[in-house]
Amino acid sequence: MNTNNLIINEMANDIKYVGNTFMMPNDEKARPIYNKTNKFTIAFKKLYREGKITDAPHLNFVYKPSTDRFVNKPQQTDLLDKRFKKTPVIKKAFQKEFEILNGVATRKTPGSSYQPSEVNDINAMYKFQIKDYAGKTVKVVTKVNNKQIQSITLDVPKTGFQNWWSHTSNDFIQNSSVSRVYGELADLFPASEDSLLLKMDDIVSMNIVQSVKLEAKKVNQKFAERISNCMLTPIKDWAIKCADDAKGDSTKRKYNAMVVKLDEFNDQHQTGIPEDDVQNICNQLTVDINVDLPLHSEQFLTCKSLKKRLKVFNFINTRLNHVNLNERVNKDVTKVSEDELQQMAVDLTEDEQYFDYNKDRMDVIQKYEL
Repeated sequence: MNTNNLIINEMANDIKYVGNTFMMPNDEKARPIYNKTNKFTIAFKKLYREGKITDAPHLNFVYKPSTDRFVNKPQQTDLLDKRFKKTPVIKKAFQKEFEILNGVATRKTPGSSYQPSEVNDINAMYKFQIKDYAGKTVKVVTKVNNKQIQSITLDVPKTGFQNWWSHTSNDFIQNSSVSRVYGELADLFPASEDSLLLKMDDIVSMNIVQSVKLEAKKVNQKFAERISNCMLTPIKDWAIKCADDAKGDSTKRKYNAMVVKLDEFNDQHQTGIPEDDVQNICNQLTVDINVDLPLHSEQFLTCKSLKKRLKVFNFINTRLNHVNLNERVNKDVTKVSEDELQQMAVDLTEDEQYFDYNKDRMDVIQKYEL
């Protein structure tokens, strides 16, 4: 067959291959796959790295994300273990990079789910796959019978992997003798023998996804929410109450004057109070304002009046350009079980109540309610 007349349609992105050229859906003419040195062209590599081109049987090279390089594609006969005649089996040396799909040895897609070859061997389940991401941050998700039992983020070192793994592997172990996966299978099928549980890899799946590093960028906020200003309104409500409760005329006039100033501030900052202007408001109203971030020990913003303060207002910056008055006074810790903690989160969410929470490396929620 003349390969120059062969057209291969890839369903994933409708790319067309004609001999040693290719055409993307919007291309008007074919582009070369290989340069003069028989390597992929720069344009072809760029599309491949962007995921717009995937591996095809007739391509001479394949992309390896762990090294960001294009490498020679091993031949099928080199990948298969010749001891197995009836069923194709990948050689052990290639098992971490290739799998059998529809009877053909196929390179594993980075970030896609894979089934473990063992359900109680931590090295076979995770070690060799994670090692491919040396120097990168990855999220490893494990599911049993479509139920997520673990989600963990790991910073994989460039060097010293073995020493790092000797400590990190404990995160995947339920106790000294079994893996978390095996423990989950034992809970699902308590009457099954160990030999049967070890063969239940078909309902187990792992997924390793490389995290994208985001660069931090300072955003100057403007605190406001709809018609009622989220920062000024609680202060105004307090000033009105103080004026109403005042016994002396001078005190009443002082708080009424504060209400007037607050209305002026509201008119001046209809799109929100810039964080740089909060200090000026504190000076004119003789109040202190503290703004915390949820679940952070350090304060985001601290502004103190130059004169003796009348009151301290504590806010929490619950989302961009918005603060909530923090009226939480009970800081005692109540210990509950993990199941009770999860149910509390469900109940608060269903009741549309705001609450702060964080998760540890094993996705266990720790939270407090405002």
